[in-house]
Amino acid sequence: MTSQEKETSNSLYRQWQILSRLSTGKWMGTRELQEILEREGIDISLRTIQRDLNQISQRFPIESNKTVPQGWRWRSDAPIQSLPHMTSSQA
Repeated sequence: MTSQEKETSNSLYRQWQILSRLSTGKWMGTRELQEILEREGIDISLRTIQRDLNQISQRFPIESNKTVPQGWRWRSDAPIQSLPHMTSSQA
């Protein structure tokens, strides 16, 4: 696997993990997402989470409450409102 392929795989896995933690009702902040992911062994900066969420929101029906700190969740009209968790070997 080339370094580019590995980076793409890591990004996809990380973004899948972020998506799978969001719910339809409760807003989840980037710091909370960071803490959850770090407990699961994914070392990630707040800025990377913010970038990932901005990218994800262009392809998936998630929304931000645009407050400080920013919260994220699945939109109420989203056809898929939760995703199964995936291990790094499954990615």
